[in-house]
Amino acid sequence: MLSKIAIGTANFTQNYGILSSGSVADAESILKLATDHGIDTFDTAFAYGNFLSLINDRSNLKIITKFSVLDNYDTIFGKMKYAKEYYDFDGYYGLLIHDPQNLEKIDKAELLGLFDKLHKNGLVKKIGISVYDMNDLENFRNIIDPGLIQIPLNPLNQTFVNDKFIDYVGQKGIEVHARSLFLQGVLLADKLPKSLNDLTPIWNVYMEATKSFKSRLEALLSWAFTYQWVSKWILGVFCEQDLIEIIESKTQEISQSFSSLKEMAHPMTDPRNWKIA
Repeated sequence: MLSKIAIGTANFTQNYGILSSGSVADAESILKLATDHGIDTFDTAFAYGNFLSLINDRSNLKIITKFSVLDNYDTIFGKMKYAKEYYDFDGYYGLLIHDPQNLEKIDKAELLGLFDKLHKNGLVKKIGISVYDMNDLENFRNIIDPGLIQIPLNPLNQTFVNDKFIDYVGQKGIEVHARSLFLQGVLLADKLPKSLNDLTPIWNVYMEATKSFKSRLEALLSWAFTYQWVSKWILGVFCEQDLIEIIESKTQEISQSFSSLKEMAHPMTDPRNWKIA
């Protein structure tokens, strides 16, 4: 199970999530515990700050970072080249575009030029995209087939659980990473935040479906690991104890797959639609 876990680092350097307490995660202890248990993949972004400076031993780690297509490409190349040389590691495992909505605003030849330059200099193994819906993927496919796709996936948001997507990634040999399993912690909470009251009907079905499990954490992990086509699940944790609970969780055979929730799709399962005061 642990081999399929990646650690999200959005809250290592900044407040993150609708349930944020206003402070940042205990990055040092989380990193040590993760690597001690063989968790080798970390999801970050240039916008999150200098993640590499938090790690003492970068050997054998898979570090994935993200950038905006509106960024200066020479600057992106320079950052990645400097990071590889200064921190003496093998280069980034993945580089993802995190704003596919801006693909129509750029010179696609220049973007392809950046990808080619990064590959030729051994700065990245896989180029890809972080998506929210199938349209995002289609826009990127018009430029290049990705080597890595990051998708949102949880019981309340099963947009990518469809034959078209699963067949595409299977036929092309594309690696899939899933994020938002906990929906920024909402799916582990005892009640919905007031700002998400529109989700009450689907939330009630979800809560009923998890009653047979020891905890909602074990329900979510049990459900997640039934998806063989997902290579990594990117999990955000705030402290060492959060990660300990994940490591010690016992997944179980799951007789139901939250399939009824798939038909209850709602716009508020997408955090881009949240209004956080």
